[in-house]
Amino acid sequence: MGHLTFALSMQRALTELRETTGSDFPSQQLAVLFDIAAHPETSIGDCAKRLGMTTSSTSRAVAALANWSWTKKEGYGLVEKVEDMYESRRKLVRLTQQGNRLVNKMQEKFEEVSNAKTRGKTD
Repeated sequence: MGHLTFALSMQRALTELRETTGSDFPSQQLAVLFDIAAHPETSIGDCAKRLGMTTSSTSRAVAALANWSWTKKEGYGLVEKVEDMYESRRKLVRLTQQGNRLVNKMQEKFEEVSNAKTRGKTD
């Protein structure tokens, strides 16, 4: 996939994100959303390590993506915390059904451009 195709694919995926949530995400929140999608039921600490972020920054991003937020703004409802079944004090985060639908739609939009390029047409 060339740079233009990749850029167009990402643009369509991010447009789907904006249309679904009604807003733009800061890049940290987007990175956390994608990391949680790639690593279901992960800890905030593990997510932070993979992304090279602090645990507190990752925790704030998770809060904004969930239904609770430290800024007293309503969250997006895309992720949720669940109890680790092996260690009850440990909390894990995963996508909600709404989060899964959004990530799937974004992936579809991303693949549309790639498939169009393969067929020789880009919009």
